[in-house]
Parts: sequence; structure tokens; C-alpha cells
Amino acid sequence: MKRIKLSKLISFGLASLIIFSMFQPMTTFAATECSHQVVEKFPGTPPTCGNSGLTEGVKCTACGEILTAQQIIPATGNHVPEKISGVPATCGASGLTEGAKCKNCNKVLVEQQTIPATGNHVHEIISGIPATCGVSGLTEGAKCKNCNKVLVEQQTIPATGEHTIQIVPAVPGDCKNVGLTEGKVCSVCNEVLEAQISTELGNHIYESGKCTICGYKKPSSNKPSSSKPSNSEPVKLNPNDADFDDVPKTGDISTQMVCVFGGLFSFVVLCLTVVYAKRKMVK
Repeated sequence: MKRIKLSKLISFGLASLIIFSMFQPMTTFAATECSHQVVEKFPGTPPTCGNSGLTEGVKCTACGEILTAQQIIPATGNHVPEKISGVPATCGASGLTEGAKCKNCNKVLVEQQTIPATGNHVHEIISGIPATCGVSGLTEGAKCKNCNKVLVEQQTIPATGEHTIQIVPAVPGDCKNVGLTEGKVCSVCNEVLEAQISTELGNHIYESGKCTICGYKKPSSNKPSSSKPSNSEPVKLNPNDADFDDVPKTGDISTQMVCVFGGLFSFVVLCLTVVYAKRKMVK
């Protein structure tokens, strides 16, 4: 009898413990009320012209209860206009009128309209190029300043062929250097119209008996001199004279050749004369 009562007692105790544990949270919640001291705020969203907004909300972070629910704020429908700049039409390209859109929602409030091209070109002069004696030129032309369309074609101007003569001064020669004659060139195209020609060697220029150019000393009066002594003509000397080596060489050997051939001719004539005389004496 005692064993049965003990087992029933244990069973009853376990059942009571289970039931108590099941109802314990409910009784505790009912007994303790949340003070909502720690809350979380949900920021509101202002409405725009095309989108609705929300009011601010509050929630208890301890128990999760919504203390202030967020409310929907309807869209205002009041757009904030923002200008869209127009594009002016040109002679060759169409343009656009001024438009408008909402600054907040980008909704187009005023549509832009197409402006047809005007077709009125703005003339701009293209400078011409004058023709010269050897180079062709171009006439004046014109193009549109806006679209660069050629309005007046430039025409080719043939070369004139008329040279602008420029004198090239002559260069006088001296006893050491040859000179040059006067020449002519075109000052525009630099074409040589009349070439300069080399001249012969010039004469000595004496000062105090000495040439100021080459340093040749004029022979003294007791030595043979030319038949025409002059400060403007060279002096001819005998090759045996001591001053002969000082005479500048001009490169002209015509005189020496005449002397050589004359000597040979005289020698031949003399030989023929002697032979003829011997033959006559023999007879």
C-alpha cells in the first residue's frame, strides 16, 4: 500500500511541474508590464510632386510594440520647373526650342520642338593669292562661317611669266683676282636672267712704287720698261732681270710661244742658207 501511494505522488508532482512551467511565461507577462523606455525611431520621408511620403514612426526595442505607426503622405503633385536650354537653328542644321522639366522627378513639363534649318549662310572671305612670274595664284573665294560650306570657289590664276629684274653689280678684277661682269636675276623667283661672266686679271695699282694688291715692286728707271709706263698697266721685264721673279704670273703664254717659234724658224733658215752656200762652192 505504501508503494502505490509513493508512485502516485511522484506522478502528480511531475504533472504539476509541467503545467506550472507551461503557464509561467503567461503569468509573468501578465504580472509585469513593459515601460517602453528604449525605443527606435523610423524617420519620415517627405512627399514629392510625384511620390508619396511617410510620417515618423516609433517602436519599443524591448517588447517590439509599435508605439507610433508611420502614416502615408500623398504626393503633392506640385512640380518644380527647371529650364532646358534651346538650340538655335543654323544654315545647315536644325535647332530646338526651349523646354522644361521637374527638378525633383525629372518629368518633362514642356516638350522641346524642332526648329528647321534656316539655310541662310554667313559669308566669310577666303583671301586670294596673287600669281607671280613662276607660280600660279588663286582668286578670292568665300565660305559659310557656321557650316564651312564653300560658297564661292577659288579659281587658278596662271603664272604671269613676267620677271622682276634685279641688277647684280659687276665685280672689278685686280692683278690677283679675276672680276665679274654685271648680271641680272628675277627678284621674285630668283631665276638667273643674265649670267655674270669672268673677266681677265686687272692691272697693278701702284703706290710709292709698290702694288697695293700683290706687293709687286715697280722697276727702277735704269731698267728696261714698257713703252707705255703707267700706274694702270703691268710692266714687262726681261727674264734675265733680277726683278723678273717678282712679276705675278697671269697664265698668258702667247708671247713665249711666239718667241719660241720665231727662234726655230730663224734657225731653220740659217741652216738652209749654210747648206746652199756649201753646195755652190763645191760646184
